[in-house]
Amino acid sequence: MFLKKKLWLLFFLVLTFGLFGQNYLPSDLDSFMYHYRTALEFYPNLEGSEQEEKLLIWLKAELDKIGVSYREIPYSASYQYYSFSKTLEVVVPADSERTLLFAVPLNHGYFQTQEQSGAFNIAFMLSLIQGLNSRKADVSCRFLFLSAEKGESMEYPFGGKYYLDTQFQRQDPVLIYMDFPAPPQKIVIKTGAKGLSTPYWLINKVLEIFKKADLDFEIPENEIQLNRMNLLEGNLPITPFMEMDIPSVYLTSKGQVTEQKDIFNLNFTLFNIFTQFFSSYKDHWPETWDSHYIFFRFQDLYLLIAEPVILAIAIGTIIFGILVAFVFSRKLLVNVKRFFHYFWTPLLVILLTYVFFLISSFVLWGVQEIKENDQLWRNYTLVFYFFKFVFPLFLYLFFHRLVLKRFIFPAKSNLYLFLGVFLLLFVVLIFSSINLAFVIYPLWALFLIIISIIIPKRSVRLVAVLLSPVLIIKFIIDHSFAGNFSFMNLLLFKPFQGDILLTILIVPFVFLALHIFYLFIHSRNFHILVNFVSKIFFSLSVIYLFFAFIYIFLGNPFSLQNKQDIELRYIIDQKAGKSLITFKSDFPIGRITMENRQQAFSFDSITKEYIIPQREIPRLLSWNISYDAFLDRKNVILNLEPEALPYKMILQITQNNMEDFILYDSNFPSQRFLAGKYYELYVGSNPPSPFPLELTLPGGGQFTLQIELNYIRFPFPFYVSGKYKNIRSRLVLTDEIPVDTR
Repeated sequence: MFLKKKLWLLFFLVLTFGLFGQNYLPSDLDSFMYHYRTALEFYPNLEGSEQEEKLLIWLKAELDKIGVSYREIPYSASYQYYSFSKTLEVVVPADSERTLLFAVPLNHGYFQTQEQSGAFNIAFMLSLIQGLNSRKADVSCRFLFLSAEKGESMEYPFGGKYYLDTQFQRQDPVLIYMDFPAPPQKIVIKTGAKGLSTPYWLINKVLEIFKKADLDFEIPENEIQLNRMNLLEGNLPITPFMEMDIPSVYLTSKGQVTEQKDIFNLNFTLFNIFTQFFSSYKDHWPETWDSHYIFFRFQDLYLLIAEPVILAIAIGTIIFGILVAFVFSRKLLVNVKRFFHYFWTPLLVILLTYVFFLISSFVLWGVQEIKENDQLWRNYTLVFYFFKFVFPLFLYLFFHRLVLKRFIFPAKSNLYLFLGVFLLLFVVLIFSSINLAFVIYPLWALFLIIISIIIPKRSVRLVAVLLSPVLIIKFIIDHSFAGNFSFMNLLLFKPFQGDILLTILIVPFVFLALHIFYLFIHSRNFHILVNFVSKIFFSLSVIYLFFAFIYIFLGNPFSLQNKQDIELRYIIDQKAGKSLITFKSDFPIGRITMENRQQAFSFDSITKEYIIPQREIPRLLSWNISYDAFLDRKNVILNLEPEALPYKMILQITQNNMEDFILYDSNFPSQRFLAGKYYELYVGSNPPSPFPLELTLPGGGQFTLQIELNYIRFPFPFYVSGKYKNIRSRLVLTDEIPVDTR
């Protein structure tokens, strides 16, 4: 068995070097799996926890065995946040001006399982460090085991921010941030955050190397464009680095592999990917920051178009259009005259398109007001989204039958072709002023229409008009159904952004459709087809709108895949001796089953908020306090002893007479509010017990220390459930400690 394992490893080495030609050697199978399994044993290694400290001790011992230099970076120098965690920085030097930052999170999310605790990240980092240290590296590497990266508040990701603020020295760096909760089945490569995009040269090189490897990966193309519009939800850990103009790539995962051989193969392939990346640039990283690229994927075909190419396509298409206009200058002048003669036609079409979308937005807004739920659309996403487009179509067909057919639209097909091309050109200019990467969508339509002008065949024109909106439709669908609610909210409810955007995108194709209609106006069969299709669409729109309203007002949108979000707060006011449980939801709460130390029962509520008073008040916090006088001040020494370790602790100190005062010193960072009437102390996640707190306050005063402890895992038995319910539970304990410095 031992010989078989070694032969298999030798075969894999030969195969890998044949593919990549690297001179670095990663950890062998036994060493890597030892690191992986050992890292798993430190679960739960939450921020600031005892398990995290044990993980750091083990990591330092392994790094000593490898023989590399490292240092611990505590978070003691922060004035706006505190964490009991530390970052570990490992340096592998090289004779190069280039620096690669390779970062992984040291902790995992609060609800992640042991298999999703990020142990693969740590094992792979050790493998990479060992391999690079075995030979002289091509690039200087700084490996960051970043703690305090995962949390709910605005301070996160804190580890990367703190490193940049206090430790970072610019040395022409590039960042690779690897965040795999488990050994990935598919690697997801993300290329931007907060409106900032990874430069073209970096994503192109990453794409090139990953394509050579036998790995399943994807680059979410819709997120690239959403990020450019600053509509990408969430905050990626690479954000603070990109704000410092550091080219960055974020690697995360979908699914996981579990077999030992697959896990090691993954380690080996990733090792060769990154060592090949190190060797790609001999002297320095490229200095250009081209962020206006566009990415397409068709099955296994990847297409990354750089900014110069997009610019060349845009300029070439416009010049091509100008030449065509010059060739057909007589027809162009005729249509310009027609435009001024029938100027009311395009104005009416544009106005009606915008008004119909605007009415659709107000109807959807009204539905939410009637249901008293401004987040209703999140649970009826498809219904609302189709309503947004079906309702304007219904209005157009309805008004056409009653009013619009009485208007005499000029039967000049070339006039509508002229208007469609002119407006497409206008859209190209608008998009290019926003971001050059967006112009590819209207350029496709413009190019097809220009080609159809050169080839004077009605069939070619019809095909060109039908294909012209394909990329814009794809853009809207991809970005709407990518799980991004910001973009959908923009299209559904924003009259001065979403409705204007939809009008700008759709009006050119309305004119092109009118062009086709009048181009075939003399065909009796075409007239019959148009009348038939319009009746079908009108009937379908009426049926859809009827059932949409029925479903919204009477249906239940929740299922196993779309659960109802309910917030549960178990509130204990230890000072007042009161306790209650509150349930809140955007929808009627429905049936809930609950079991605690007092009782087990169920309730069924048709309200959106339900409160259950509790008779028993568990005492979960005790303390002791002492004083030490110093001149006109007093040092206050407090030991807080929670019954169980809380996730968060919030501390505020106020003077009882509500006058301003000076907090001279504290062993935790603090911030002054309301001109010194109270101070808030910053305490990191998962504080220890007992919790030492030292304050230096003015003598001769009476103060109150207000305490709030937040628990995600309850310190006593408590179970709650409901069919198709996603219940987010939290225990909140409040108490007050009198502090007398007289």
